[in-house]
Amino acid sequence: MEQKVAFLLHHFPETRESDIALCIRYWRRFQADVIEQCDPFELEVLFGLHKLETIGRIRRHIQELGLFRGTEETARQRGLIQQEFHEYLAAHKGALPEVRFYLDETGLEGGKAFLGIGGVCVINWQQYEKHGAALAQWRREQNWPEPIHFVEMGSDRVDRAVGLLAELDKRRGGLLFLGYVLNSRGFSHADLFSLFIQLVIDSLRALRDAKCLEEPRAVRIIKEAETGIDTMYLDKMHKPLSDLIAVEFPGRLLLHPIEPVVKGS
Repeated sequence: MEQKVAFLLHHFPETRESDIALCIRYWRRFQADVIEQCDPFELEVLFGLHKLETIGRIRRHIQELGLFRGTEETARQRGLIQQEFHEYLAAHKGALPEVRFYLDETGLEGGKAFLGIGGVCVINWQQYEKHGAALAQWRREQNWPEPIHFVEMGSDRVDRAVGLLAELDKRRGGLLFLGYVLNSRGFSHADLFSLFIQLVIDSLRALRDAKCLEEPRAVRIIKEAETGIDTMYLDKMHKPLSDLIAVEFPGRLLLHPIEPVVKGS
C-alpha cells in the first residue's frame, strides 16, 4: 500500500493535501474491480475497499519523511477533486446520461485501398465508467499499456489480445461497436468527415430503435487526434452534426464539442 500511495502522491499533486482526493485516486486505480462489482453503486462498497484512514495515515507517514508535501496550488484543486468524488457517487442518480463515442479513422497513410472509420459507443457512460476503470486496471496488471495494432499481431501477442477480448466480453452490456468502410480512391478529407457524421447519426438511430434513448441524454464524441485535419474540419463538423441531431432527435440529445485526444490515451 505504501508503494501505491507514494506513486499517487508523486504523479497527482492534488492528493498531497487531501485524504479524500488520495482515496479516490487509490480506489479507482488499484481497486476498480471492487467498485465494478457494486451494481447499482452504493456506499456499502466502502466496506470492501481499503480504509480511508489507513490510506491517509500512510500519506502522512510518507510526508513526514519529507516526500511529496502539499502546496498551496493543490489546496485550490482540492475542492474540484472532492466535487468529482460526489459526482461519481451520484452518477447513477438523476444525472443526465451520456452517450459516449470513441472513434478513429484508418487508411489515411496513403496507398490503401480502403478508408474506414470505426469505434465503440458507450450507451450510458455514467453506468459504464466503473467497467472502463476495471478494464484499465486489468491492462496495467498485464504490464501491457500500448494500443493494439492487429497488423502487428504475432504469436507472442495473440494470447494478450484474446485475453483482453475475454475481459471485454464480460462487460459488453451497454456497448455498441460500429464502423463504416469505403473505397479510398478519389476521396477527400471532406468526404471523411461526412462519413464520420453519418456514422454517428446512424448509430444514434440504432440506439433509438433499441429503445435506448427514452430520456434526454448528452452526446460526447472523442476521436484520435490527427494534426492538420482536425484544425481544418473539427469545428466545422460540430454545427452540421448538431443540426442533424436536433432534427432527428428533437429535445432529446445535447451534443458536446468533439474532443480530439492523443493516440494511445
